[in-house]
Amino acid sequence: MPEYRPESVDADIVVGVDGTDDSYTALDFAMRESAKTGQTVNAVFGWTPSWSTGTDHMHDDEEWRDARHDIERNLIQWVDARYERIGFDRRNLKFTSVKATEYASLLRLGGSAQQIVLARRSMGVVPRWIMGSLHASVAGATDTPVTVVRIEDETDELSDMSETATLASATNGVVMDANANANTRRTLSNVDVRPSSDPHQDPHLDPEHRPIVVGMDGSESSKHALAFGIREAMINHRSLHAVFCWQMDQMTRITGRKAMSDKGAQILAERFVADAVAEVNIPAELTVQSEAFQLPACRGLLEASRHACWLVVGSGESTEHDHDPSALVKRVLDFSECPVTIVH
Repeated sequence: MPEYRPESVDADIVVGVDGTDDSYTALDFAMRESAKTGQTVNAVFGWTPSWSTGTDHMHDDEEWRDARHDIERNLIQWVDARYERIGFDRRNLKFTSVKATEYASLLRLGGSAQQIVLARRSMGVVPRWIMGSLHASVAGATDTPVTVVRIEDETDELSDMSETATLASATNGVVMDANANANTRRTLSNVDVRPSSDPHQDPHLDPEHRPIVVGMDGSESSKHALAFGIREAMINHRSLHAVFCWQMDQMTRITGRKAMSDKGAQILAERFVADAVAEVNIPAELTVQSEAFQLPACRGLLEASRHACWLVVGSGESTEHDHDPSALVKRVLDFSECPVTIVH
């Protein structure tokens, strides 16, 4: 397959870095993307006491300047040890330091980026779920696509959570129980995102064939998410799966029909997602599969993340309980088992 290059590579990939191993994971992800597209990677860091480098005692500009130089030197050394191995052009890397919080720095410099890449902090999924997160805050405050990269050692914890935990809040919780999740897994892994060439192969054992999955709900943001997913599928030589997880009340709103059987609603849901895909200009060499499942959106997307290489979700996606897009986005960001991008 010939190498795919986007029509324009002018927009940077902005990466939030703070000196931690987590942020280096995000930088590595961005460098690998740039190796395929030729984009500039802008590693952005704010000079605040949040760095894990002993700078909490810094008070004047000179001390901050010295600390910033130390941080930048460490970043350069880290990049120099890796860029050749992944095929990254070292000339496509730049560092930008801003005397502001990481949140403010990313919003300021990420506004004109092609995407902002962040790592999901390794504080643990339960504390992060309770206390909030930088990546969710940034994703909710910018129109730029935000990609959040999972840290490898989160796998077991996330799997245990999705299998056995019940996560709910008094106002907008989504309940995930073990039996329902197992049913979702059978549906999504066997029908939707498992490579069609070998339906019995465990996708965890064949990461090179995992598809990019896009969550569809008919919103404008999900259409933008589909366009983003198409671009990344071409760049990364992956198949693309457009997934519509629906509930009966949602199909009633979409179709205007008050009485439908599950079978009838499923047919309409399949037509709905197929029509959405048909509206987009898809390169002839890209394999796109559209699927509809009668499942809560949050549960379905999180299960799809187990079998995908990348999950793309529009910010307009809503939960099955209160139809609050921000609630679903936060859960997907916090619990996805693959990199996830939120597109506006």
